[in-house]
Amino acid sequence: MLCVFLAVASLAAALPVAGHLAFPALGPVMSLALALCLLQGGPGMVPPLLLFVFAFQNSFVAMLLPLLPDREEFDTVRGYSFLTAALLWAGFAAFHLRGCAGAPPLARRLMALSFAMIAAAGGYCVLGAIADPRAALVYLRNIALPVMLFQIGLVAGARLAVPPKRFLPALTLMVLAFGYAELLAYDALAALVNADGYIALRFRRMIDSGLWLKAVEAGGRVLRDERDMLLINPFNVPWFADFGPMLHRLNGPNFHPISFAYLLGILSFVLLAAGRPLYLVATVPILAVIGSKGAVVFVLMALAGFWLLRRLPRLAVPTFLLLLMIYAAAAFVVGLEQRDYHVLGLVAGFESFTANPLGHGLGSGGNLAVDPAERDWQRAQALGTAGQAVESALGVLLHQMGIGGLALLVGYVVIAGTALRLHRAGGGPFVAAVGVAVPALLVNGAFQEEALFAPLAMGALMLVTGLAIGRAVRQQASRAGQPPYEGHP
Repeated sequence: MLCVFLAVASLAAALPVAGHLAFPALGPVMSLALALCLLQGGPGMVPPLLLFVFAFQNSFVAMLLPLLPDREEFDTVRGYSFLTAALLWAGFAAFHLRGCAGAPPLARRLMALSFAMIAAAGGYCVLGAIADPRAALVYLRNIALPVMLFQIGLVAGARLAVPPKRFLPALTLMVLAFGYAELLAYDALAALVNADGYIALRFRRMIDSGLWLKAVEAGGRVLRDERDMLLINPFNVPWFADFGPMLHRLNGPNFHPISFAYLLGILSFVLLAAGRPLYLVATVPILAVIGSKGAVVFVLMALAGFWLLRRLPRLAVPTFLLLLMIYAAAAFVVGLEQRDYHVLGLVAGFESFTANPLGHGLGSGGNLAVDPAERDWQRAQALGTAGQAVESALGVLLHQMGIGGLALLVGYVVIAGTALRLHRAGGGPFVAAVGVAVPALLVNGAFQEEALFAPLAMGALMLVTGLAIGRAVRQQASRAGQPPYEGHP
């Protein structure tokens, strides 16, 4: 069964890219064909397959990189993971709507809530597209995708009875294996998947603009080749510069260190909650070398929340929320004193929100909409203001969507609260885990764009959350003697 899954998942990740290289119009056709085959032949395979595609597609892109004619094609083929996910989401949404009358009331309410969240993002995309259509679509993808994945997971868990524990261990092992191969045998792995070529192309814009050169000169470093771009102090903190060697930051199969760290943190934490702590033990060395402070804090906060649920069930939620508020306040104060650019971006988002609470539209700010050459962080830190909402998902949401961004965050809180209520009703460890993981990641979103916008961060967590809630809803309905909510797309 695992071999069949690997074969199908690899085809889903590689075929659209290969089709595009053969003939550009063939790429979308391959995505559509794959989506239709999966919806008809194996819808229960969709949740783990999507996690695999988002984790490993860039490895296939890297291997095919010599066939790409230019940077524009490089950006295009990396978008096929989203296209495949969107097509599968459309099928699952239609699947739900077709049998909506037979769905448990809680599932209907959550689907209605998440449809409203997607619609809100779509409305602000239309507003932002007036000024910058490309940036608006990029942010629509990043903001709507986690909610779309939640809906896929919810329908799969409630209607198809897909259990998270059936595939999460195998997927986690695959991701860990790539991480350890990169840690222990980077040269061999880089030669196999053309990692250096991918990294060089990914950073090309920053190098051509001179931004990277200015940054390394400011730190007294010499840039020799693309591998030096990944050298950092432990946890990327200047204080550690005198206490240890520079670390080669791991990229993972998706070639993005931060989202790689979040994916490992999410998967290993959920598996720990299910009684498999060795996955988290194996993840710790990888997280340490990646050096993502946000991912490490997320895991620690989630672990604290899960421990509270197990040991202090009556006081768990208020104590956990207090812990998150203390962390957020401390990180904000320390970051403001040090003029950390993540906090400066958050402050810029607050200022934009107070000036225009209705928002400016998707794509009007944020890391993915601002040309790296236009950023001058040394000047921003000297002045104590970023001037624009960047580096903070919360700041970017407040700037782009205003009160609509706050409504989106409330939707996430409602989903997390639903998971915690299902846990109290006997829903099991998975709903308990996602119930504390979602607010922990939301708080991290105040200081990192990747936390809420990367497919392997909030996207992966919301897919698992949907599965966990869907399974719990199905079990709850079964205990109440209600007819099963099931069927086939």
